[in-house]
Amino acid sequence: MNPSYSAKWILLVALLSTLGLLVVCGSKKKVTTLYVATNGSDKWSGGLPAPNREGSDGPLRTIPAARDRIRAARQADPSSAPAEVLIREGDYQISAPLVFEPQDSGTAGRPVTYSAYHGEHPRISGGAEITGWKKGSGNLWTAEIPAVREGKWYFRQLFVDEQRVPRARTPNRNADPPYFKLTGVNLSADLRTQTLRLAPGKIKSWQTAPDAEAVVLGNWEITRKLIRNVDVAKGVVTLSPPHLIGHLSIRPRAGMACYIENALELLDQPGEWYLDRRSGLVNYWPPDGQDMTRTRVVAPRLTRLLELKGKAGQTVHDIHFKGISFEHTDWPVPAHGYHGQQACFYYPLPSPALARAEDLDMKMEFPQIEAAILWEFAESCRLEDGRISHLGGVGIRLRRGCSDNLIQGNEIFSVSANGLMIGEYLSHVFDKPNGNVPPAEVPRNNRVLNNLIYNCGVDYYGAVGIWAAFTDGAVIAHNLIYDLPYTGISLGFAWNANPTPCRNNRLESNHIHHVMKELADGGGIYTLGLQPGTVLRGNLIHDVYRSPFAFGGAPNNGIFFDEGSTGFLIEDTVIYKTSGQAIRFNRCGKENHSWKNNHLGIPPDAADFPKEVAARAGLEPAYRKALSQEQ
Repeated sequence: MNPSYSAKWILLVALLSTLGLLVVCGSKKKVTTLYVATNGSDKWSGGLPAPNREGSDGPLRTIPAARDRIRAARQADPSSAPAEVLIREGDYQISAPLVFEPQDSGTAGRPVTYSAYHGEHPRISGGAEITGWKKGSGNLWTAEIPAVREGKWYFRQLFVDEQRVPRARTPNRNADPPYFKLTGVNLSADLRTQTLRLAPGKIKSWQTAPDAEAVVLGNWEITRKLIRNVDVAKGVVTLSPPHLIGHLSIRPRAGMACYIENALELLDQPGEWYLDRRSGLVNYWPPDGQDMTRTRVVAPRLTRLLELKGKAGQTVHDIHFKGISFEHTDWPVPAHGYHGQQACFYYPLPSPALARAEDLDMKMEFPQIEAAILWEFAESCRLEDGRISHLGGVGIRLRRGCSDNLIQGNEIFSVSANGLMIGEYLSHVFDKPNGNVPPAEVPRNNRVLNNLIYNCGVDYYGAVGIWAAFTDGAVIAHNLIYDLPYTGISLGFAWNANPTPCRNNRLESNHIHHVMKELADGGGIYTLGLQPGTVLRGNLIHDVYRSPFAFGGAPNNGIFFDEGSTGFLIEDTVIYKTSGQAIRFNRCGKENHSWKNNHLGIPPDAADFPKEVAARAGLEPAYRKALSQEQ
């Protein structure tokens, strides 16, 4: 053999091995499927679902390794590159988000798919296990975390045996009542000092709580601020600066509900915990029968788990994720605190001039609580049959430039903020009559179908199950949404009837119930702004609460058409058992919409209750079985 030819052949074999292609008896055998397993190795081919008997080959160990193999193979020959990754059972604790970029894309005819191995349930975790638990004083167990003491790590969430456990607080969440009521609030003229006043004797002092927080429930959002000091005798809590005035309905005021959180002295019942930043000790009171030598405790280290990161003109496309759980994230509250604006958008630290404004809503861009799963400029991608849970921020968010994506069959729960979001908060649409958003940035034709969304807004009560704004052609259908502190679905985010990109959206056959459990001025469905071509059809809404601790006089409704809401068709809507009227309007009217065959205030046991319409709402039959419930 020619030496030059031999050298080239050796190089070719090496290249094919790198790309995950096997060479057997002088002929290529394509690896069309890659496998990932907790007992794998990123040095192996990834072409086997389990290690071979010799221990010389088997699955890969990490998803990034599979992504990189596919990326390299597609650069060499897209038509023959692996297009399927099957992930075996197990916990995959990641130290950085899984990021997919345009070069990781598939094609319409051959998408790249990351799926659970048949019948198995892989879990992507942004957390780390807390071990080394020791019996402490009284009922407490403690674990030392050097990274916390060294200032390298701090967390706000803790998950024990797959359950979220609450930080120590007063009053306790299961107390009656679970809140204090503010008797007064004072903000100094120079905005340097803000105090909350409670009835004397309601609170006690503490020595070990530099991170203690006061949480105040406004009308439709909350405020969460660090505490500087407490005057027990007078019942006065002084908050840490800086401060701002903010909107009248949601800034702290006398009569609002409040609780205090995160001090060791407040750890007074089983299931609560407290993390001491200075000592690095996490303290936990286990319930009776919980063996801390065998209990699995996880604390989050990451804010983000999965990111599709495209850009205008170069999208991430045709990547599918199926049957994968994503869990364990945190979100650090800003140093100036969390001043909620609406739906988990919050006030940034403004300039001194803006800090004095009573309504900042039209004057600045509002940041939002971060999402565990974030897609931007993603096209024709899918997230299906997953379990998205135990998160310290938002669950899923599709931001600008996302089009033709599918979010289907997921269970989304134990989420601190919103469950799922589509779109942006775009302040410039208020300043320009035509809502001049670059067309490539407008989310279009995304589908959110058959998802089970509940127990969101655990820490940020202004949260909603699904939020969508400045989106065109979204279909939000057959979702089951319940157990929320505020609204079920929020559509639109412009407080006027000026044109924006928000149009042609469809909310169909969603089942929404037991929402508005903490706050006020919302409903099963909440809308804002001009939305031509938008349809609300076949939605079933009931058991819309008004908590005795909700502030202000605004009622809670089945559907609340808020400022500027115009251009909807409302058809076959079923609403009953609401604390306020079935449908309410604010700065808009019934005449702004078209109405057809709606059923309002008819109880399920009535002869004229629309049983067929109600039966179609919520999860479709295949998903009711898959998600094991229809609540």
